[in-house]
Amino acid sequence: STQSTGAAAEGDPGPEVKFKLVYNKENYEIVMGENRTVRELKDHVETLTNLPRAMQKLMFKGLLKDETKTLKDLKISKNSKMMLVGTTMSDLVAVTTKPSSTEIAQSSSIPKKEPLGKQKMHQKVIEKGKT
Repeated sequence: STQSTGAAAEGDPGPEVKFKLVYNKENYEIVMGENRTVRELKDHVETLTNLPRAMQKLMFKGLLKDETKTLKDLKISKNSKMMLVGTTMSDLVAVTTKPSSTEIAQSSSIPKKEPLGKQKMHQKVIEKGKT
C-alpha cells in the first residue's frame, strides 16, 4: 500500500516510548513509536479525548507548534509528562448555542440585565483600568 501519509508514517515507527498526557485533570497513558510526529500524536489524542486536532494545544517544554517534529525530536522519553489544553466541540457548542425561541419568550418577561459597562463589578474593573 502506498498511502501518502508523510515520510515518518511510511518508515519504522521506532522504539516505543510510553509517556503521560494530562488533560482536564485526567491522565492518559500514551505508547507510540518515537519516530511518530506531533501530527500523528494529535490524531491519536483525538481518539482518546474527542478533542479535534485543530483545537489541541500540546505542551511539552513549551507549546508544540511544529506538527512535523517527531517524539524523538522533542526528546520525549519514558515517563515524560505532556499537557493538553483545548476545548472540545461539545464545550464550544454549549457556549455558542443561541437560546431557543421559547427561552427568549420566557426571558422577555424578566427585567433586562444591565449592560456590562453599567454593572457594579464591571465598573470597578473599568475604574481600575483608568489609573
